[in-house]
Amino acid sequence: MGCCRSKDDSRTIGGIERYPTEGGLNSRSASETASRHSHVPFTTSFTDINNSQFSLTGASNQPSRIEEQDIIPLIREYWYFGKIDIDRCTKVLGDGYVPDGTFIVRESTSSSGTLCISVKGRSPKGPGVFSVRVTESKDRFGYKLLRSGVDNKVFTSIRNVIRYYQDNGIHSNGLSISLGEGLKNKHYYLGEDEEEDRSFQIKSEDIDVQSEQLGKGHFGIVYKGVWKKRNGQQVLVAVKKLIESDKEELEKFITEANVMKMVYHDNVVTFVGVYFEENQNPVIVTELMPKGNLLNYLTANKDTSLGDLYYFAYQVAAGMTFIASKNIIHRDLAARNVLLGEQHIVKIADFGLSRVLKQDEIYSSSIAEFPVKWTAPEGLAPPPRYFSTKSDVWSYGIFLSELITRGEEPYKSVPHISITKDRLIHQGYRMQKENLGEDCSLGLYAIMEKCWQSDPQQRPDFKTVAADIRRLYKPHLLLQQL
Repeated sequence: MGCCRSKDDSRTIGGIERYPTEGGLNSRSASETASRHSHVPFTTSFTDINNSQFSLTGASNQPSRIEEQDIIPLIREYWYFGKIDIDRCTKVLGDGYVPDGTFIVRESTSSSGTLCISVKGRSPKGPGVFSVRVTESKDRFGYKLLRSGVDNKVFTSIRNVIRYYQDNGIHSNGLSISLGEGLKNKHYYLGEDEEEDRSFQIKSEDIDVQSEQLGKGHFGIVYKGVWKKRNGQQVLVAVKKLIESDKEELEKFITEANVMKMVYHDNVVTFVGVYFEENQNPVIVTELMPKGNLLNYLTANKDTSLGDLYYFAYQVAAGMTFIASKNIIHRDLAARNVLLGEQHIVKIADFGLSRVLKQDEIYSSSIAEFPVKWTAPEGLAPPPRYFSTKSDVWSYGIFLSELITRGEEPYKSVPHISITKDRLIHQGYRMQKENLGEDCSLGLYAIMEKCWQSDPQQRPDFKTVAADIRRLYKPHLLLQQL
């Protein structure tokens, strides 16, 4: 993330461009957004939830990780204002009713392929609108990154940039601005060929569903498809169709779509939109993860390195941290519902059992529709069964057992009926370290034990779990960089 430089140096503070809230600069000429497609060796470098940085190097002929996110148009973000000049930006944010810290994201009209985060604030030189440029750069391996000219930090998406500066503020040479909430674009800026990108509804004729079946979820069958966008681009997607069309299943399917609209994260499968078939059944369209689910990968690749396993574990913990922050419970977290893309990127999928909770709410259900060996004891109790984000933490501990055994079934010698009827979990039965293979370290098993506390309140939250996994992962990461 570099800085939007002003021609007048008196307007810059620590490399951040300042525009007084009264008046503004002349419009600049518009320019085409640069292509993000490249086939290069890679280094996965990102800022994690604790604001520490990782780099993982390797070789690949696959598109950069930034390209993976291009399937989600920024135009769907309420704070995105498209390609506007600084005059309009200053007018929008300079309104007296707009509080300091409010920001928008816009395309630079002077630098191809560049975004600016423009925020209202105050500096030693007075109030104004300050713009920070988000630029693509390449590391020594040729991998594309988003870099900050303010503090030289590296990110993989504009959404991660925003989250970071919301948590830490923007500080440079006397300037200190707390990045707050985005300003809603009431006009929903549209590009000439992007009207369909404004909403989540896709036209059925724009989706070519292929015969190849990718998998089966709780309520639907997933097929490979092609999304034919208005600009001529064709994007491979996953298309999920209802198995049955009764009212109850239809409502669950719609709930899944509504939940997915809320979770945009690097480690959550990306929701593209919905279209309707002739019988009015909804069809969910998501990004395509080309390497299938993680369970199948692990069982077919028993030589997967410990470093890769920890990398998978960390990514899922990061994704679940974000999901939990939205007060969403997944209720079906397992290796079969984690999808694998290029460069060992994994993403959480299948939100068919998920629910959105109010703050600190606990969800109750009388329906026994849950995967027994992955479900927390409070979800296995006699109805009503209770679920919270801490129930997902339990499931994450089970997921870790799948990882470290490279795809073995949890409690592999215990039948499902013993877990439910004999209430083994409620009696304190847990998987033991010696049954999880020689790669299960004391540190990893300690994390599992914390996740498997009988009292949900005694389990850690996902942010803590992610930090614990990070500590296990870091030595392997440094070793790969030598």
